[in-house]
Amino acid sequence: MSAMPRRPRWRGACMIKPLHKTDIVLCLPGNPVDGIWAMNAMIIRDQLLAKGLGVDCKQAYFGDVCQVYNLCLRALPPVDDIDQEVLGGTVYEWIVIIDSDNYPTSQQILKLIAQDREIIAGWYALPHPDPALNEDRDALKTSVGMWANRDLYQFKPFHVGEMRDKTEPFAIDTTGLGTLVVKRGVFEMLRYPWFEPVVVNHEHKAWFAGIDIVWSRKVQDVGFKIYVDPTVRVPHKKKVLL
Repeated sequence: MSAMPRRPRWRGACMIKPLHKTDIVLCLPGNPVDGIWAMNAMIIRDQLLAKGLGVDCKQAYFGDVCQVYNLCLRALPPVDDIDQEVLGGTVYEWIVIIDSDNYPTSQQILKLIAQDREIIAGWYALPHPDPALNEDRDALKTSVGMWANRDLYQFKPFHVGEMRDKTEPFAIDTTGLGTLVVKRGVFEMLRYPWFEPVVVNHEHKAWFAGIDIVWSRKVQDVGFKIYVDPTVRVPHKKKVLL
C-alpha cells in the first residue's frame, strides 16, 4: 500500500528575514484556512519587500487560542508567570496581525500603516449562522464596535450599513483581531500575557469574554485609542485552524 501523501506545509514561505532592519512584522497565528490564504500571505510579504520594507514573519500553532497569539509574538512556551519581551527585543515599527480567516491585500495593510495611529484595524462582516438572516447585508454585524457595558466586556457592534458612508478613520472601543496594525510601543506597555481570557461573573452567570474584547479593553486601560478605517473592508472566512 502506498503511503498517504502528506499535507504540504507552508512554514518556510515566510522565513525570509530582512537583511538590515525590520519595518513590519507579520503575525500569522494558526494554520491557514486554505491554500488561498497561504498564497495571499506570501503575496503580501513579497509586495511589501518589493517596496523596500524590511519584513519578518512570525507564526505559531497551538491549541489554546490565547496562547497562539502570545506565541506568535515570540513569547516562551506558555508560562503565565514569566514576563516576556515583545518579539524577543526585535526593533520594529509595526506589528500586523492577520488571522487565518482574513484576506487583506498589501495595499490595505499599507493604507492602515499610512494613517500613523498606534492601533488601527480593518473590518469585516460577520454572517449570521442562519443563512435566511443574511439577505439584508447592511444589517450584518461587523468586527468593530463600542462599549455597551465595559465592566462586563459587552459591546455593541457596528452594522455594515453604518460603515458604508464613512470615509475617514474614527475611534472605536472594540475590534476583532482579524486585520490589525499595531505601532511599536503598544505591546511594550502591556504586561504578559498580552492576550488572555477573562471570566465574567454577573448575576449568578459566568462566561468567557472574547480575547479580542479583552485585548481592546487592556490597551485602553493603558491609555491607547483604537481606530478603524471604514474604507478597509477585509474578506473574511469564518473558520479557524490552530
